[in-house]
Amino acid sequence: MLIIRSLVADDAIPTIGLMKRIYGESVFLARYPDEFTFTPEEESAFIRRRLEDASSLFIGAFVDGIIVGLCDLSAAGGGCKTGHRASLSISIARKWQSKGIGSALLDTAIAQARDMGYAQIELEVVSGNTKAEGLYRKYGFRRCGTIPDAFRLRDGSHLDLDIMVLTLPPEC
Repeated sequence: MLIIRSLVADDAIPTIGLMKRIYGESVFLARYPDEFTFTPEEESAFIRRRLEDASSLFIGAFVDGIIVGLCDLSAAGGGCKTGHRASLSISIARKWQSKGIGSALLDTAIAQARDMGYAQIELEVVSGNTKAEGLYRKYGFRRCGTIPDAFRLRDGSHLDLDIMVLTLPPEC
């Protein structure tokens, strides 16, 4: 059974384990597993800050009580000029991809973004990550630019990042 819920401080250790696992499974994320060095205390503090921030959302996807995916939504900037923009990231363990978990996380995040008053959600996705790109397009995200050579991998290769945006029209 899939449950989508806000993370709490007690989720810190499983969240760290999931992130290290996901970083090891994919070149499409911004870090290698050895670069994710949050301690349980630091992760707990991060989760608490997200919970206390009315402009943020940090949720997990749990299957049979095990965390298999994460979604982070937060303000893309501060102040009046950028207050309408949210930044989104989603990470799902490889074994659980293409099973509707990304859609469940996006459904929740988009609904919450609307409730928080955001008019636009932005994200970055590695060019060629067709699964992720397809999911985002299904929800109406459109590509609006590319950052060339945004990732430099340890093997010397480079990956581009596509910037995608979803406009949230006002609900009637």
